[in-house]
Amino acid sequence: MPPLDYEQQLCSHCNENHYIVNPGAEALIFAVLQEKQTKLGEDNEVILAVEVLQSHTQSLKCQIAIAKKEHQASRDDMQIRANERVALIKRREAEIDSETKQFEAEREAWRVARLGIIEALKPVRKYAVPQ
Repeated sequence: MPPLDYEQQLCSHCNENHYIVNPGAEALIFAVLQEKQTKLGEDNEVILAVEVLQSHTQSLKCQIAIAKKEHQASRDDMQIRANERVALIKRREAEIDSETKQFEAEREAWRVARLGIIEALKPVRKYAVPQ
């Protein structure tokens, strides 16, 4: 029987060592289990195969958990950037509204001043000599 193809690695998710089954070796582990399923009690190779497979499964679960955390962090970053863009747009809208109000106020002041000048010149017009 060929030796089991696995290695041990420290998991960054749970900080425990997991056996990582190298690609293609899962079939060999299942073959060992099927071949020796009647002798499960004392056979060290079968016990090792079961432990390696269980550890490999846990490693895959940890990898999924890490990927989920990374994905969530990426989504959180995108949400933060979207919120910043919305806040920037609202600030710019507020600036535009403020400038528009200021422009309207200045326009009204000029209109009132123009009317005041016209009213002030009405008496002068009466005395103007026609040419």
